Amino acid sequence: TGVSTLWSMDPVETAAQTVMLTCLVVIIQGGLTRRWSTPEDVLDDLTGPFWLITASFVLSLVAFWTGQPGATGYTGRMQGLFNNPNVVGMLTVLTLPLAWALFRQTRSWLYPVAGVISAVALLLCGSRTPIVAMAIALVWFTLRSPLRTAAPVLYAGALAGTAYLFAIFVFRAPLPLPDLQEGTLARFAQNEGGTALNLRDVIWEVSLDLWAQHPLGGLGYGAAPGVLTSDLTFSTYGFTIPPSVHNGYLQWFIETGLLGLLPLLALLCVTVAAVYQVPAASIAGPMAVMAVAGLLLQVTESATFGTGQPFPYLFWACVAACTLTASRRVPHPTADRTQTTRSHHVDAHAQIPGRARRHR
Repeated sequence: TGVSTLWSMDPVETAAQTVMLTCLVVIIQGGLTRRWSTPEDVLDDLTGPFWLITASFVLSLVAFWTGQPGATGYTGRMQGLFNNPNVVGMLTVLTLPLAWALFRQTRSWLYPVAGVISAVALLLCGSRTPIVAMAIALVWFTLRSPLRTAAPVLYAGALAGTAYLFAIFVFRAPLPLPDLQEGTLARFAQNEGGTALNLRDVIWEVSLDLWAQHPLGGLGYGAAPGVLTSDLTFSTYGFTIPPSVHNGYLQWFIETGLLGLLPLLALLCVTVAAVYQVPAASIAGPMAVMAVAGLLLQVTESATFGTGQPFPYLFWACVAACTLTASRRVPHPTADRTQTTRSHHVDAHAQIPGRARRHR
C-alpha cells in the first residue's frame, strides 16, 4: 500500500490510509507478540470497546424511539448516532458474538442483555447482509459443534423467538419493537435503486472498468472512494457513484491491482485456516463465528481492509484470538503423565521435614 503512493490517483489519501493501516498492523502484531497469549487476553481488551458500542446502541435506540432528528435514515431505517444504518448492522456483527464470548468467560447476565440490545438494533437498522452473514455463521457453528455446545444456542434462539412473537401479539401497540414482516424481512423483497443489490452491481461494473485502466498497481490504496465520487465517473457514466465499492475484496483489488492480489489471498487463507481450527466449545468459538460473519459481510460492504472505523480493529483482534487458539499445542499424554508424576514426587519430598528447605 505504501508503494502504491507512487502511482496513486490520490497520493495524499493513499499515504494517510497507509499510515492508518500500518497502525492497525502494529496494534495486532504487538498484541500477538507482547500482550496476548490466550484468547481470554484478547477478550479482556475488547470489553471496553464492547460496552462503548453497546452504549452507542442504547443512545441510538432512544433517539430513534423518541423521534430525534437524524436518528432515521432517508429510507426510514434506524441509524441513531451513526451516519448510515449499514454501519449499525456491521457493528452488531461484532457485538453479538462478543456478548456470547464474554458471557462464557464471566457468566455475567449483563452480556446477554447487551446481546439483546444489539439484536434489536440489527432488526431496526434493516441491514440485510449482516443478517444473512450472521445466520450463515451460526449455521456453520452449529454444524461443527457437539450437541452440548449447540443446544444452549438453539435453546436461546427458540426462547428469544417465542418471547418476541408473544410480545408482538400481546403488547404490540405500547412496545417500540421492530416489525419483522413490514420492516426487516420486507427489505429482502425490495428493489431499491432498481435492483435487489441497491445499485451495488452497477458500482461493481464501474469499479472493474476503473481497474481495467490500471490493472497492475490499481488506483492506489484508499483512493477508490474519491475516484468514484469525482467528476471522472460523472463525465463517463452520467451519474455520481457512492463513495464506497461496497465489496471489501473488490475494493482492495482495484486499489492495489494484481500486485495486491497475492497478499490478499495469503491473508484470507491464514484467516480461514485459523478460524476453522477453533473448537466450538472454546472461549474463541463465538469470535470464530464473528470472523466468519465478518468475512461474509465484505461481499457487500467495505470495512475489513479499510480504516477510520471500529470494525477492522475489532475484527482482526478476534481473528488474532482465533489464531492463538489454533496455535495451541496439546501436550502428549505420556509427557503429561511424566510431568504429573514428577510434581507428586517433588511435593512428597517437600513435605518431609528437613528436605523442604533443601528443595526450595
